[in-house]
Amino acid sequence: MTKTQLTYNHTRNIFKGNEWKPGITKWFKNPRFAGTETGNWFPKLIIENWEEVKDKLPKTLRPIEAITI
Repeated sequence: MTKTQLTYNHTRNIFKGNEWKPGITKWFKNPRFAGTETGNWFPKLIIENWEEVKDKLPKTLRPIEAITI
């Protein structure tokens, strides 16, 4: 299965407190947190179903970058 690394602007885009935001587990298959660049900025998330959901995602869950790994 192809994996994709998504980069967001801030951890608040994917977490609420220390839990995933509800949309993360709803839209993404097997999400895995892959760290941040600096502090809470530019968190990375690795998922397995980017091709299936990329055109359907709500605006709040669209990443600033998606790279196939």
